[in-house]
Amino acid sequence: MKILVAEDQEVNFTLLKKLLTRDGHDVIWAKNGLEAYNKFIENDVDLILMDVMMPIMNGYEATKKIKAYEKKPFIPVIFVTAITGEEELQKAIEAGGDDFLSKPVNNIVLKSKIFALNRIQGLYSLLKKQNDELLSFKKRTQKEQKLAENIYNNIIYPGVSGNSGALITHESLKMFGGDFALIASNPFGGVNVLLGNVSERGLISSICAMQVAEIFYSMSSKGFHIQNIVTSIHNRLSNLLSSTVNFSMALLHVDKECKTVTVWNGGLPDIIIRSGAGLRDSVQSCHPPIGKEFSKDFESTCQVFSIIPGDRLILHSDGMKKILEQNSGEKDVVSLVSRFENGVSLQKYIQQCIEASKNNRVVIDDVTMIDLECIPDNFRDISSKVEHVDRLRTKSWKVDFDFKSDVIKSVDPLPHILQCIMGIQGMEAFKAPLFMILSELYNNALDHGLLELDSSIKSNPEGYVTFYDERKKKLSELANGFIRISIENEPINNGAVLSFRVDDSGPGFDQSVSVLDIGSNTTCSGRGIPLLKSMCEEVVYNQTGNSVVVKYRW
Repeated sequence: MKILVAEDQEVNFTLLKKLLTRDGHDVIWAKNGLEAYNKFIENDVDLILMDVMMPIMNGYEATKKIKAYEKKPFIPVIFVTAITGEEELQKAIEAGGDDFLSKPVNNIVLKSKIFALNRIQGLYSLLKKQNDELLSFKKRTQKEQKLAENIYNNIIYPGVSGNSGALITHESLKMFGGDFALIASNPFGGVNVLLGNVSERGLISSICAMQVAEIFYSMSSKGFHIQNIVTSIHNRLSNLLSSTVNFSMALLHVDKECKTVTVWNGGLPDIIIRSGAGLRDSVQSCHPPIGKEFSKDFESTCQVFSIIPGDRLILHSDGMKKILEQNSGEKDVVSLVSRFENGVSLQKYIQQCIEASKNNRVVIDDVTMIDLECIPDNFRDISSKVEHVDRLRTKSWKVDFDFKSDVIKSVDPLPHILQCIMGIQGMEAFKAPLFMILSELYNNALDHGLLELDSSIKSNPEGYVTFYDERKKKLSELANGFIRISIENEPINNGAVLSFRVDDSGPGFDQSVSVLDIGSNTTCSGRGIPLLKSMCEEVVYNQTGNSVVVKYRW
């Protein structure tokens, strides 16, 4: 060790130096308190032996200055003095002394005190190192949380509800929690809603949310079925998340007429379907959360439920149940929702519970609730309006698709066809009507051609569920058949005409059956062909009804 000895009497210093050098220590001499302070600054000493009574600056003042110097680590100071009075000893401790020795110095006592203080110094250095690491971790965590907050504010949450009729309540335990909500339209004119909960907080959940949002928004805008969206999210997160992190998610799609809701629920509380008269249904979680732990049990199977315009869909995280228990003792979220006839009053009540917990300093979990009012007008603005854009120079082109039964059973080709058209011509402003036309043509060929389903099954809201159950069954049993789609674009003055020809291997349908126009049809079926006629210049079927040509001017 390098030891600084502050002693004005040379004979005393010589004695101390002899004892210290015998044990292998390096010794520096300071003849007064001021010199001791200056040599402490200039040298990396490990310990100081300080006399009390010295010229220029006494030991008390020198020690105070040394202890006040913040640029060096903890350096022990042992007062070496002939003074034994209690008052003087108290002054030594108050000045910052860590121990004291009485003159004449006993070698064994000196060695013991040096050893003890060296051990304390080591513990102090370790503590300081750990404290510095904690401070560094805190700063890094704050930066990560700031990044997470920025991701949420600028990537995930902007315009999340838009004009969709959704009320979102969100409260996080930390700067960034594990809950997030996503809402997006699709080219059908309906809406997709996602509520997610990551089991970890901070940057991990932020990265997870960013990955989910990217897939959700991209695939929703391209019209993919939520079953495909769930599969893509599962595939991405299974590779991304560690084995200790899980992602619970509820994903649903409401069709543009608010007749059906398609649901995938993996690990979140029941989704509540509330009608004007009260509870209509609740959708339990049929799947485990997404993550490595449950990867082998993953299924993308969705459930379909009948709804009517005006119904509300309530999704919530498990934090909502906890916040209710803390404030009202209520444990049944379903019965709570049944008491509130509109989403605004329910949202206000939940917010009051959150604020009450904050005021009582009760620790709350992340609380998120989405209350979606199913009104067709809320979803229609996206599908029915084509914004004015400068027409790109139209091109002459043609593409053909031939889908066999094995592809039809396993893949939804419509988003891929639409992307192909967008890539050739760049018709982003017409994406919604084009998707609607393609969807009606393809689904008519599949449902009423290959699968021979009767549209009249959908004569009432409950019939939608029956129709889609039958569709799923027949599609799984489909052994052969084809659907061929030919798309051709021909430029004309001020635009172009896009022609769609769809052929299927089904038996067709009776051309003599009259079809009501879209404005006169008040039933739940028979609306596909009138919709096409309302959007297109020409809709012509062949005599057997298994081939159709449609022309759309743009």
